[in-house]
Order: sequence, then C-alpha cells, then structure tokens
Amino acid sequence: MKSTLKLSSLALLIIVLVYSCKTQKPVTTNTDNGNTNPNTNQSSAEYEAPPAAERNDPISEKKALEEATFVDGCIYKLIGNNRAALGEFQECLNMNPENDAANYEVAGLYHELGQSDRALKYAAEAVRLDPTNIWYKFRYAEILQAVHRDNEAVDIYKQLVVAEPNNLDYRYRLADCQLKADRATDALATYSEIEKLEGNSDTLARCQIAVYRQLKDNSGIEKIYSGLILDFPTEEKYYFELAAFHEENGQQEK
Repeated sequence: MKSTLKLSSLALLIIVLVYSCKTQKPVTTNTDNGNTNPNTNQSSAEYEAPPAAERNDPISEKKALEEATFVDGCIYKLIGNNRAALGEFQECLNMNPENDAANYEVAGLYHELGQSDRALKYAAEAVRLDPTNIWYKFRYAEILQAVHRDNEAVDIYKQLVVAEPNNLDYRYRLADCQLKADRATDALATYSEIEKLEGNSDTLARCQIAVYRQLKDNSGIEKIYSGLILDFPTEEKYYFELAAFHEENGQQEK
C-alpha cells in the first residue's frame, strides 16, 4: 500500500508540474530594434535554455519526493496507522532534518505512542524552526508536562496565554503546571485571572480547592465552598460538601 500511496502522491505532483509548464509565459526574443516580441516562430534547434538561476522550476525532484513522503505520512495518520505514518515522517526528516512540520508530526506520534521522552527533541526542534507557530508550542508544552518538566512547560504556556489571552485551556494548563512545579501561589493567581474571564464555576472551584489542600489552607477551602453556595444557592451538593469538610476537620458546630 505504501508504494501505491507514494505513486499516487508523485502522480499528483507530476500533473501539477506539467500544468505549471504549460501555463508558463512564452519565451521572448530581442528584435533588431531592441524591442521584445513573443517568440512564436523560434524552432527547438534555435532555442537556448535560460541559466539555472533564471528558470522557473516550481519544485525540485528532491523536494517533490520529500513532499510526497510527507503526504503519505498524513494519509497513514488519517487512516489510523500511526506506526506507518511515523516511518514516513522519519523518512522526511532523513531527507531534510529542518522540515518543521515533519518534526511536529514525529513529536506528536511518539507522544501518542507513549514515548514522550523520544518526542521531546522533535517538539523542541519544531519550535526552534518556527517559533511563531502556536500549535508547535502547544505540543511542546504538552510533552514537557508529560516528562515532568513542569517549570519549562510553565514558560511555554505563558507565551501561549500572551498570544491567545482568551483561551482558557492554556490558562488551566498553566495553573496545573505551576501547581505541579510547587508554585501554588502562582497557580492561585492564574485561577483568579480565569475567574475574571469566566466567572465562578464548578471546574474552577475544584481546581482552587486542590491548591488550597496542597497548601493545607482550610480557610481557603472554606472560602471556595462559601463562594459556590453564594453563586449557586440551589445546588445542594455544595452544602453537603462543606458540611463534610467541617466534619473532617472536627468542626462539628459548623
């Protein structure tokens, strides 16, 4: 199947090349008076190829093979054959180690296959090659999290938050990394920023409670439950949870 897919990709590229050649502007020649006219009568024997630097080659053979291999990788990935896709993208990198998209794909596939330690260098390389690409940075941060390099992931997520300040997923991931990196105070500050953007919510409150538990700050936990009851007075579960929290801490009167 691999050879069939590659042949299909190459066939498509050949069609593009042929079409490109057919649609190029006609060659012009100088007349005796110095003006240029369309070369409608020049024979093949009289024609001289332009210097290499002046040719309008749309794609080189090497580049065509690289792109065809990348397309094959995308097809394998699309049909769920990740190992075959990984092989194609690796082959792309053998041809051109600075193919940023191939580095990104290899990183993602290793990560999905549970080999995040192997994925890391490819993710870092993709970001190095295109430091403005949001998707490359996001994958890099995810993989840094997976290998427990949370402080480095924090730096990447901060860049993502600056780039897309309304993306709450980036902010939640940032706070999670901050907590895992023993930066609980920073995590609480990030959650406060989220609350300013989306208001109070069950998800946000659970995250804040986890931070206060790590800090062993019972007053903070009580404050979060009180805020939930104030904002969602008909939700009975918050009353029961607060009562259970008080009982757990020997505050039977509360």
